[in-house]
Amino acid sequence: MDSNSTGRRDSKLLAGLASVKRNSSFLKFGPKSTKSKRDSKVKSTIELQSQDDGGLQQQIKDMSDKEVDAKFEEMLTDMNLTDESKRAPLRKKPIREKRQMLSMQYSRESRLKSSANIDSPASFISELNNRDLTSKHRFELLKQLRVSLTSNTLTWMIEFGGPGLEAILDNLNTCLQSTAERKSATECVRCLRAFTNGKYGLKLVLNHESALTILARAIDVRDEVTMLETVRLMAGVCLVPPHGHSKVLEGITDFNELRQHDERFAAIVKGLNINNNINMRVACLQLTNAIISTPDDLDFRIHLRNEFWRAGIVDIIELLEKDDNEQVKVQLNILLSHRDDDADDFSQRTENIRVEFDDCTECYTYLHNSVAHTSCEVYFLSILSASYVCQG
Repeated sequence: MDSNSTGRRDSKLLAGLASVKRNSSFLKFGPKSTKSKRDSKVKSTIELQSQDDGGLQQQIKDMSDKEVDAKFEEMLTDMNLTDESKRAPLRKKPIREKRQMLSMQYSRESRLKSSANIDSPASFISELNNRDLTSKHRFELLKQLRVSLTSNTLTWMIEFGGPGLEAILDNLNTCLQSTAERKSATECVRCLRAFTNGKYGLKLVLNHESALTILARAIDVRDEVTMLETVRLMAGVCLVPPHGHSKVLEGITDFNELRQHDERFAAIVKGLNINNNINMRVACLQLTNAIISTPDDLDFRIHLRNEFWRAGIVDIIELLEKDDNEQVKVQLNILLSHRDDDADDFSQRTENIRVEFDDCTECYTYLHNSVAHTSCEVYFLSILSASYVCQG
């Protein structure tokens, strides 16, 4: 998938200053007994945290080397390090360093468990499913969730799992119905990108009945920011074997049938036609190339390419060729060179075909297979209908 990660937004300075002022006012004018109780509570929390860390340190210290290696393997899996080339160098580290890494990981998990409840998968899911969620709170919650999905362990992701994915998709569906929720819609897609960054989350999305159909709905030039994030995500998913391409195509097709548009790729082509958004043009070209070039079957590639051409790419090729952006040039070159290669292959194949034209069934089968699922199919049917009428 696309490896470019979205930047994290900083907290608002004014909100931070307002928070400091409120706390300062409370400390200055609040009752001394309340301050004392609060300080006592903070002190107790710190002491408990210190005791927990001390117990963990002793626990790791008491482990045998074999137990450390076993726990170390579990930690690597939990960190979503599935690539053996990345795990191998870590396995070679001295046992002392492995103990230190385990200690750091355990301490981090301990701190997360003792922090605010909103950091847990269950609390995120509960908040996202709250029907009284305000627009502002939804946006802040989704930003926080994106950070958690990016930084937490595989165990956290598994706990978030299917119910969490469902909650994100429900919110995305809601946000796409309101222009006031556009910022939250963008964050929903960014959460999905973070969720699919590992094999576990990607598998859940690919196996979900309507995830990619809902995502296809976000391919809409009226909200360019959300569309850009969506197109990038779908281009990456499209390249995932063995079913990524078919799932993306299915999602785009299903949504197109719901809105009853003639051309299912028209929204992607509209993105190519935006002059002042180079990132959008590059992303839409990447998705176009991923959809057209991924199938192994030549006829299917030609069929998909013809659909894009009918959707309007043929009318903006000249515009794209005038674009000076290097990334646009690279993607356009892929699009046109693959078209020419497929045309050569198709021409060579038809030249080598030998059909027994004295056999009506073979002749019909060959012609039917040649035009099936192409723009010529309706005309072929018209010819057959006319032939049937004229048979006498």
